Amino acid sequence: MMETLLVGLGLMMCTDGWRNKRAANGRPLVNL
Repeated sequence: MMETLLVGLGLMMCTDGWRNKRAANGRPLVNL
């Protein structure tokens, strides 16, 4: 359950990071 929620949030955050390069620079998880 917890892993599923974390994965969902991670995917959303990654999507936002790719759309906004500013967020990617601020969040290491987005930089894959």
